Amino acid sequence: MDIANYADMGGNVRRVTHDTDHSVWRAEGTDGQGIMTMHDVMPGITLMFNDFTSVWNLESGFKLTPGSRMLCLNYCREGRIEWESGTDSCLYLDVGDLGIDDHARHESLFRFPFGHYRGVTVCLDPDIADKSLQSMFPEGFPVSVKQLYERFCSGDEPSVIRSGPSVEHISARYITLMTALEMLT
Repeated sequence: MDIANYADMGGNVRRVTHDTDHSVWRAEGTDGQGIMTMHDVMPGITLMFNDFTSVWNLESGFKLTPGSRMLCLNYCREGRIEWESGTDSCLYLDVGDLGIDDHARHESLFRFPFGHYRGVTVCLDPDIADKSLQSMFPEGFPVSVKQLYERFCSGDEPSVIRSGPSVEHISARYITLMTALEMLT
């Protein structure tokens, strides 16, 4: 899932490297930068590692391409990230929180109150990801990405699951996968 096919990343975000299943993007702010390392796990599924350092504010020009749909699961490993995510809402993720949205309201000012943020994002195309998961697990996959998209992305408000046992279970799997991928790159 090449993110460039789904969205305009904005004027301050540049692709640094790119190959068939991996890309690195740099987001420049007035007071720091962020590096987003993306791995195309399978068609319709991208795993992104976000590392924003020495940055307090960063304007995002991210806009989904018309007709594109994405389900994004954002997990905060370190620091904190905040952004306006709807008409009257602001989303913030603290350590251990999981944010779920469609990135349709991702064009805004991002704030990093601690000056840094490290997180993991899983981006899923609801149509393609389900097909990929079905081909990988022909006996059935217990979760439908389309159903998750409909449940969590049908309104204007993003969803947040605050740090706790359910998120810790999910994040343990994220961290295991992240460690394995970092060793490969």
